[in-house]
Order: sequence, then structure tokens, then C-alpha cells
Amino acid sequence: MTNAEFARTYLDAVVARDYEHVESLLADDFRLRDLSPPGFTELDAGTAMTGLRKLLDMFDTVRLVDSDAYEIGNVTYLRARLHFVHPEQGERMLEQHHLLTIADDRITAIDELCTGFFVP
Repeated sequence: MTNAEFARTYLDAVVARDYEHVESLLADDFRLRDLSPPGFTELDAGTAMTGLRKLLDMFDTVRLVDSDAYEIGNVTYLRARLHFVHPEQGERMLEQHHLLTIADDRITAIDELCTGFFVP
């Protein structure tokens, strides 16, 4: 499996809210650096997984609208545009840009830029 295919596997698991699969793809020393409204955060795997669950579980549906994945040097670029339906607030979308560092079939780091939620 190429790193781009591996990145798509990660994205599919996120969209499916298959948290066990997502976590199995992360290295023990995983690090997430995220720049999204309201600012910058740096998290380890456990804290990142808690945040991912909290974020996605507030929506009735999560759907992948569009994505790209390809390798750039020693990292893999992954872009995802997602559509969500919140039970009270309705439709929301966001777009994320990730640089994944992959080693030994595990994601060791993700540097992420996120638009934050917007109404489509």
C-alpha cells in the first residue's frame, strides 16, 4: 500500500467514525499539530482521539464530499472536504489540509490546517 492509499484508509476510518481503526493507524508517539479556529493546538494520540470523538459524535451524519491524497517528499498530503448534519444547527461543512508523516505503516504525525465550520 502506498502512503497516499494509507492516508485514504485513515480518512475513510475518520468519516466512518471507526475510532478503533483510526487509533490503530497512529503510532504510539503520534503528534497532532492543528491550526483551526480558534487557534493552534498540539496534542498526543490519546488527546487527539478524545477530541475527534467529541467533534464527530455531535453530528447525525458525516459525509466525505471531496478529497485528494498524494506524496510530497517525505510527507503525504491529504485534503478532505466534509459535510455534516447537526441535530439542531443543521448542515455544516469544513475543509482540512493534512501533512501526514508515515513510518512503518503507522502515522507518526499530522500537521493540519482547518477552515472551521461554515454553512454550505
